[in-house]
Amino acid sequence: MNEREWLQKIGNDMGISKAPWEIGFQYETRILLSFASLWMLTALHNRDDEESKDDWVSVVSVRRSTKQRLDSLLSLYPEYKNVNTQEVIDYIWDTHLKNGNMYHKENYVIPIGHCLIGDDRVSIIRGMTLEEPISMSGLSPYVQRRAERDDIADAFDLVTVPPSEIPSILWRRSILQQANIESNMEYLNIHRSARESYYTPKKPSIESMILARIQRDDNSYDYYLMQKHEMCRINDNAIQMKWHHYAQLAIMNQKTPQKILYTISSALIRIEPQYRLPEPEARFLRLVSWPDDFSGLKSQWRFNLSPALWPIVQRRLMFLGYKLEVKQC
Repeated sequence: MNEREWLQKIGNDMGISKAPWEIGFQYETRILLSFASLWMLTALHNRDDEESKDDWVSVVSVRRSTKQRLDSLLSLYPEYKNVNTQEVIDYIWDTHLKNGNMYHKENYVIPIGHCLIGDDRVSIIRGMTLEEPISMSGLSPYVQRRAERDDIADAFDLVTVPPSEIPSILWRRSILQQANIESNMEYLNIHRSARESYYTPKKPSIESMILARIQRDDNSYDYYLMQKHEMCRINDNAIQMKWHHYAQLAIMNQKTPQKILYTISSALIRIEPQYRLPEPEARFLRLVSWPDDFSGLKSQWRFNLSPALWPIVQRRLMFLGYKLEVKQC
């Protein structure tokens, strides 16, 4: 068995197959990312490591052992010699941490408690145990078995109210402002076409609620909602929760339903948003899907996932108000 056949076997063991439109390095990238993610989840259980403390495992140890494994595997394939493996490890670590797959305390971590999250056919595994057989979609293990929890939104800290209702909710919870600060504002570009900016200095006609922002001295933004002759500032807590991202999508959908193109095969589902996802949704999708290659780890425009998880993701995208359209290969 040569190196490529061995890598394909690793992929087969994780339930990863090559899609008809994929070229070799895209398929191999998916295997390598899932392998590194699976090793990191396994390393969370290594309490015998000398750097561990009680039941907590050293962050340094988990990240170092994962990098060593990935470096060793990539060394077999000269075409991957320029891959920045530290960047890959950072991406995997951040994705698991932000999606709640581990408890983090100072310099130590432990895996979160075991739970199956999904529907009556397939479950995303949180808190993977070492003995259970799994498949991989992106960075996440899953199993084709009835879930213990079907509340994907609560489990992964996504909004549970329809995004179309969020602008009104934010309006009620926000603080009315004087309208004398509009000279510094940028407004949501509700007429945006591909590659245009999401915000524009040009104020649209206010037929319904619109979203605007003002840049702070630290380069972050204050966000405002406007309707008729009134304006209110969205409170900082809602901004931290990224609710303004959902408000932005809802306001755009009122003008024109935003599209997501998807391509289906028995091996892979490719999702291509034509308008960016709210950040919490993109964060969740990065957990359960693969990028096209190592250079596009945080791309917002293409996600590839196992067909087994497509029903879960499809329902979520429809809940967000996207118009889903099939794209032919």
